[in-house]
Amino acid sequence: MKLRWYGQARIHIETGGGESIRIVCDPYDSSLGYKVPSEKAEIVTVSHGHFDHSAVDTVKGSPEIIDSAGEYEIPPVRIKGIKSWHDNSGGKERGSNVIFRFEMENIIFVHMGDIGHVPSSGQLEKIKPCDILAVPVGGVYTIDSKSAYETVNLINPRVVIPMHYDTPSNKIGLQPLGYFSDRFLDVQRLREFAGGRDILPKNLTVWELMAHGER
Repeated sequence: MKLRWYGQARIHIETGGGESIRIVCDPYDSSLGYKVPSEKAEIVTVSHGHFDHSAVDTVKGSPEIIDSAGEYEIPPVRIKGIKSWHDNSGGKERGSNVIFRFEMENIIFVHMGDIGHVPSSGQLEKIKPCDILAVPVGGVYTIDSKSAYETVNLINPRVVIPMHYDTPSNKIGLQPLGYFSDRFLDVQRLREFAGGRDILPKNLTVWELMAHGER
């Protein structure tokens, strides 16, 4: 499996083997400040309808668009959408958000979208277990570093990929990554992830992925 972060919550995944499937999570458009990649996909997931997460027209091909809670299967990928909120007020401020849980190549990857609250016990039951967790950490429009840290401890993944934080190209003014990463002992900087379950770290590790959308 290959996994690459472009900025904000946009993550591209490609499964290996003979049935390769390309997935784009939460595509942004050019107004956010990042470069927009020109790539095809078979699946696009959208956590909510804001411009920096729902620019499905930036993805080439004829992908299946998944933007709601439910269970989906596009072999060899199984996907579960879990309803949550974009704020800490039950959606009264910014509406709903969908957490997406992917099962592929014996790896469970969870993309939290723009979640605005620590997940409930009912949501945690649907999320866990989890191998790789992509979680927003920059606050303002999502959970902040403190709530993200609490969320990580509740889910207990092997790997955490922080997303939705301030970078040089991001125009919306979020908190810096260090507010989150400095809370952890094992932090690694990677260009991208390419491999299988056998090379995942055994103990909780933060992967600070390169933002491929940086200008």
